Amino acid sequence: MKVMALAAVLIAMAGAALSQVDIAFGPNPRSYDNLEVWDYSSKTSRQQWTALNTAGVTEIHLNAAFLLRHDILQMTPPRWPARPAATYLTGPQFSQMKDLVRRGGFRFVYEAGYGLGGDRCRQIKQDPVTGGAAAALVEYNNVLRPMLDNQVPVHAIAVDGAFLRLIAGSKKAFSCDTHAGVRLKTSQTVAAVQAYLVKMVALLATHPVQRGIDLQVDLTINLPNWKVGDLDRVFHPEVANPDLLAVLAAFDRLRDSAGQKPAIRRIKLDYPYCYVTGPCAAGGRPRQKLETIFVSKVAEVWDHSRGLNGPGSKGPTLSVVTNTEQDADSCVVTDTKFPFFLVYRACRPAKSDPAKSDPAKSDPGTPDCAPGQAWEQPMPWCQIETIRSGDHAFYIKSFKFADRLKPSGDLRKRISAQSSLGQVTIDQLIFQAWHETPYTNAAYRRKVTDYAK
Repeated sequence: MKVMALAAVLIAMAGAALSQVDIAFGPNPRSYDNLEVWDYSSKTSRQQWTALNTAGVTEIHLNAAFLLRHDILQMTPPRWPARPAATYLTGPQFSQMKDLVRRGGFRFVYEAGYGLGGDRCRQIKQDPVTGGAAAALVEYNNVLRPMLDNQVPVHAIAVDGAFLRLIAGSKKAFSCDTHAGVRLKTSQTVAAVQAYLVKMVALLATHPVQRGIDLQVDLTINLPNWKVGDLDRVFHPEVANPDLLAVLAAFDRLRDSAGQKPAIRRIKLDYPYCYVTGPCAAGGRPRQKLETIFVSKVAEVWDHSRGLNGPGSKGPTLSVVTNTEQDADSCVVTDTKFPFFLVYRACRPAKSDPAKSDPAKSDPGTPDCAPGQAWEQPMPWCQIETIRSGDHAFYIKSFKFADRLKPSGDLRKRISAQSSLGQVTIDQLIFQAWHETPYTNAAYRRKVTDYAK
């Protein structure tokens, strides 16, 4: 009886472990409190961060927009356009973030890859290896160093859309093709990405604050922007771009010859919500068909990524960004002149409807608007409506989608059934946003805490 009881306990424990999935949190760089959310000194904010950590959320995904002081994707080195003050993190926030790591028990995952663009495109065209390394150096010096120098370490990098930033036909905003007019072949693309990874990992290893940290590397892949096998891309389907599976195969071969370093921890699937809850499901497209395409694409990515860390080594697991935007209309929008500026504040026509907006009286981050425009921010009624309507729908969709990706969820089961290798491991769901919703990161943090409990 004791043996049977022990067996039952072990089976129950195995079932519980199978049902678990790691939850990560990514504050929104365009939310109204995108700078204030990092506070760890006030009792209220510290308690909220502690509650998030107690719920099991330890990884914080940090979008590069939080750190950008200059727009390094522009083609005017060495004097890239400066972003307005108060639009990026500085010393006061870094001090709080340091405590988030040392006292709060959190780890930062930096969304890397921003250096792969701008004038580096021409360098990569001439020599992918030196160009990829140069991209890492530019990004490290101009984006990461201020945070590192303020004693905030990075525990992992998630290289966002590295292949899409470079390869011809990607249509990614500010890619080498669309922004710099540089068309790169698959071989040039994968060589540059590999050189970028090696250089970025090496640079981070030299900084004192990184001492003792085993840096992890993830690859972020935007599914709707890729053709996967015989499954067409969703965004810009009229453009013939390379097959993601062919790019992964070329990347695999290159890494095999290079000794497979650095190892890839996870492949982070970005924008899959588009197939299930977002704009991909609009325009009369059958939702069930889109979900089937999503399932097949994820299974194909899993099957074709098994060798990325070399023969006999464990392949990367999968993580999924469960949300990035709410597709409902909002009464407020992101500023167009500075697209990563504090959301809901914008340069608008000077004679706008006074009932719709209220001029900002004193804002240290107010930029110079174009002639005929004035700096405005929304009236309280607009803020309240955004929270009541847009954010509420955002949370409902996000959590329902996350449930479907858990081991017990229908989408997760369908993905494993579709894979030629069987069980697919999605070991992390990431609540990360960077569009017009949610309105506040403080509320977002509370919602994720409740979900993760």
